[in-house]
Amino acid sequence: MLILPPPLKDTMSTDEETFTFCDPDQPHSCRKSAHDLEEYIKEEGPFDGIIGFSMGATMALSWLVNWYRSRNGSGPNGAPFKVAIFFSNAGQPYDHNALDEDRIAYLDFAQVGMVLDLPTAHIWGSADPHKGEAQRAVSFCNADKRSTFVHANGHEISSSAEDTVSISKIINRAIYQVQDK
Repeated sequence: MLILPPPLKDTMSTDEETFTFCDPDQPHSCRKSAHDLEEYIKEEGPFDGIIGFSMGATMALSWLVNWYRSRNGSGPNGAPFKVAIFFSNAGQPYDHNALDEDRIAYLDFAQVGMVLDLPTAHIWGSADPHKGEAQRAVSFCNADKRSTFVHANGHEISSSAEDTVSISKIINRAIYQVQDK
């Protein structure tokens, strides 16, 4: 029998300090995080996949969108990841060119269009204060290769048995798309 600990949200108070990849409003902080991720990928990659929650999902999406854009949509050949999984994406992709100019700017799907041509899974809560960001982030990904699941909770990875099964299914769907090649 498997005994699981209570959800993380039950162990943390709302005023408890937590960690983040960067200060989302500071260009130098975001630029350093993007650079650190780039260096890690160069040194340790390639990887089968990338997964992120909240700001981690935003940074992963930002890095991937900017990577694909820098290659002028040349497809997934040579991509350092085969699949991407985004939980509760908290923002739109950062424009790395703007970060290099020491300013915050976000990429707009209406201007950039579908960029990511790899299987993706997107999971967020219908009560998430960032649900609009998570919904918009889906647009950057190939409609034929993306899967979404919206649970009834907030900014969290739902731990209900039913949601866990559904989340597993869409993650597996993304992974199977890679394995079918």
